[in-house]
Amino acid sequence: MRALRIGLILLVILGGLAVAADRLAVNMAEGEIASKVRQTQGLDADPSVSIGGFPFLTQLVGKELESVELGVDSYAVRVDDQEGAVEDLTIRLEDVRLENTYERAVAARASGEGTLSYAEMQRLTVPEDSTFGVAYSYGGDGEIELRVTVMGQAVGPAMGGDITVEGDLVRVSVEDIPSFADVPVVGSIDGIDERIRERVDQQRQLSGLPSGVEVDGLEATEDGVTLRLSGTDVILAGTPAAE
Repeated sequence: MRALRIGLILLVILGGLAVAADRLAVNMAEGEIASKVRQTQGLDADPSVSIGGFPFLTQLVGKELESVELGVDSYAVRVDDQEGAVEDLTIRLEDVRLENTYERAVAARASGEGTLSYAEMQRLTVPEDSTFGVAYSYGGDGEIELRVTVMGQAVGPAMGGDITVEGDLVRVSVEDIPSFADVPVVGSIDGIDERIRERVDQQRQLSGLPSGVEVDGLEATEDGVTLRLSGTDVILAGTPAAE
């Protein structure tokens, strides 16, 4: 009986050491992946990395991780020829293959989301040297609200707008633009209705997301426009394979 108790104690100790070793290996791998992702994606700082699945060491030996979640506070993208920022970017990757002595990692599938704030949308759609612009906010029921601005101040009635995505093109459109004829100063500008239509209806190309990731949906929220992301064969770290 005593030998059995000793055996059980040793088993528990060895099991605990194995778990501790596995978790230590996970922490080290997460740090290594964060560094490689930073280099691959050109980030200013290491992203947060969380490797899923247990045990980790078995996954490592098999050179395939069950899941990896990345988090980036601010991710630089291109909106036409301007640099923009997607905030709180989270990407969940599944079945991540480790290649070339772990120098390259490719995920079979990916999903995620990030936020394009209304302030960022305004900055990207209004020329810096223009006194005539558009401010964005949440309009409720999945719509955004647009207000014409003059010298940064909102004027005239609010307009409800839709935001959609097709491929890499993001569109903002307003179906009905109210009359601005009675709005002081603005209403007297020649062709004001046409100028407002040109400003509020936008079509911009969004690029610069990680290789293999694309926007497949948009949702207006109180914090901004949420980009719903998905992808296949997503390069997490390293360079594309030679063809």
